[in-house]
Amino acid sequence: MNELTDEGVVKSGVMSDEEVESMILKDFIANSGLICIDAGDIKMIRDNSDFMDGNKKTCYARDMKEYLQSALTEVIKAHPDARLEKVAVKLLFNKESELMMEEMSAINEVFGNLDDTELIWGIGRNENSHDGEIAICVVAGFKYK
Repeated sequence: MNELTDEGVVKSGVMSDEEVESMILKDFIANSGLICIDAGDIKMIRDNSDFMDGNKKTCYARDMKEYLQSALTEVIKAHPDARLEKVAVKLLFNKESELMMEEMSAINEVFGNLDDTELIWGIGRNENSHDGEIAICVVAGFKYK
């Protein structure tokens, strides 16, 4: 995945280019997870987009829908000259936490309105998080309008 550092592949709006690249490499690719998003998924987003951006939020399960919506909205608003084509979401939680159906339904509620956007999602462990915290990692692929 060294191609992430190529000029124009990552166009930051919320996080710096380096932060987006680090999140992709660490949270999406190196963390294989329970429901996996792998390098092939990120490559597909990169290859089918003009550029990628990302966002990462940390919250408690009860606030997941709000923070997931916020993470996505911030990335979309950062690029008014582009259309969201593909999005990958990875939820990371520690071994003491469990995602319940309510938290999982937040994904459908937030992304249900994005008719023309392809969604890929995964779940992984984050042993460094505090009890009950969930990290929401979003990588979005955009096409210029």
